[in-house]
Amino acid sequence: MLTVNGDKMSKSLGNFITVHQLLEKIPGELVRFVLVSSHYRQPLDWTDQIVLQSRQSLDRLYNALRGRILNEDAQVSESIKTALEDDLNTPLAISALHEIATQLYKTSIESEKNQLASILKVSGAWLGLLQQNPETWFKGTGDIDEKEILSLIALRNQARAKKDFAAADVVRNSLLKRGILLEDGPEGTTWRHQFVEDL
Repeated sequence: MLTVNGDKMSKSLGNFITVHQLLEKIPGELVRFVLVSSHYRQPLDWTDQIVLQSRQSLDRLYNALRGRILNEDAQVSESIKTALEDDLNTPLAISALHEIATQLYKTSIESEKNQLASILKVSGAWLGLLQQNPETWFKGTGDIDEKEILSLIALRNQARAKKDFAAADVVRNSLLKRGILLEDGPEGTTWRHQFVEDL
């Protein structure tokens, strides 16, 4: 059973949503993640909040894959197999994916990070998840002009180098208004498409 904001989906209530309409606003993988986040025997209440939480969960998992050297021959996690063999317990399988990511975030050994990331990606495939390049996931799709964004990031970096933080903030905020989030790290500034709660 699928409900929308606690109400049964129906045209008379004006809360009828088609998959086509969803795909115009959010990635297909996010739709899939929301659907498998609930056991198939249990009702699912589709809300903006669950979509946002699912996006944050997927972001966390994709972030664990960022910059990793992946082994495509890695073995699927036994915990994923066990969960899916238990009456297709997809919520438990998703929990197992997060446990792998948690282990990856905790270790400081690069070879272990790569091994865990490889297991995470292969295991995610069993749910139809985590098969995109992480950078593609974070940057999203659409009419985003990457050259323009990189140019603005360079402009912001020049302002920061001159300690003109007000000008740097203007650039950051202008991109944020367009749904582009800048992330500063040891290796420089990266950008990603920010999820907008406009469903």
